Amino acid sequence: MAHTTVTRVWGLVAGILILASLSGCASAAPTERIIAFSEAVDLVATNVRDSFEAVDRAYFDAEVVRTANSKQAVVQFDPARFSTWMPPEDVQVRIMLLDGLAAYAVALADVMTDDQLGAFDQSTMALGEQLESLTSTPEFDALVAKNHVSPEMRSSLTSAVNAIGRWFIEYRRHREVKSVIMGMNTHIESLCGFLSEDFDALRTQNAAAFDMHLTNLHGQLVSSYDAIDSPSRLRQVGELGQLVRRREAADRTLASAARSITRLAKTHADLHKAFDDDAIDLEASIRALLSEGRRIRQYYQFLLEGAE
Repeated sequence: MAHTTVTRVWGLVAGILILASLSGCASAAPTERIIAFSEAVDLVATNVRDSFEAVDRAYFDAEVVRTANSKQAVVQFDPARFSTWMPPEDVQVRIMLLDGLAAYAVALADVMTDDQLGAFDQSTMALGEQLESLTSTPEFDALVAKNHVSPEMRSSLTSAVNAIGRWFIEYRRHREVKSVIMGMNTHIESLCGFLSEDFDALRTQNAAAFDMHLTNLHGQLVSSYDAIDSPSRLRQVGELGQLVRRREAADRTLASAARSITRLAKTHADLHKAFDDDAIDLEASIRALLSEGRRIRQYYQFLLEGAE
């Protein structure tokens, strides 16, 4: 899977060093720009994947606090309330789409760095087959339906996923990387557009879920206020405040994920400029993409650490 691409020869450290070279006055070579883009995309995809788990953990912790402060919730214990916030099947489709984006970026770097490459490795080709079959699965249909996309967007998204998968499988060195990038741009834009809107929809769902917990916890505090002692009130108010902070951190995490995917699409739209002598705007966009990818991690780490 594309998640393993961080172990490739250039690695994240190499990518950071390359990006450092992009900040200098001298114009970087096309290969360096493509590799830098690849590393930035892989970082974004990795951190977005990990953010799903962090947001889900925050929701679980909120449910624990709500249940612990409600005798009725304990007496009428409902195991379903402790299930994952995002259905696993939806997460897997999102991860597959992110893997496709990361693998595509890495594949471009592979072509740039290996003059003898005649076809991609078996894992990349296997991912291509999985992507091509993904669009005909009920899980894919369900996620698309939840986002209420138009028939036109559904068609564009399906074409995008299939195009990336097909390129992995059928690749032969017969087209220049620049022409591949330009040919794929519409597909990358469609895929990123869907994911960005999907993450924005998750923000709305996240806000609603946390607001429900906040309302319940506040109601419990009000109803028991006169019956509990001052330390207990202080504890419950602290839990209420922590829940507010976790709600905000989860929202920032998902917002950063959406911005990263939007930035990815914009950066790819200019990626053909990697072959120009002067690509200052592209280099700045790659640095911005890397920064946004790092920011996702900062936000979800806040969630994992308990918003302390």
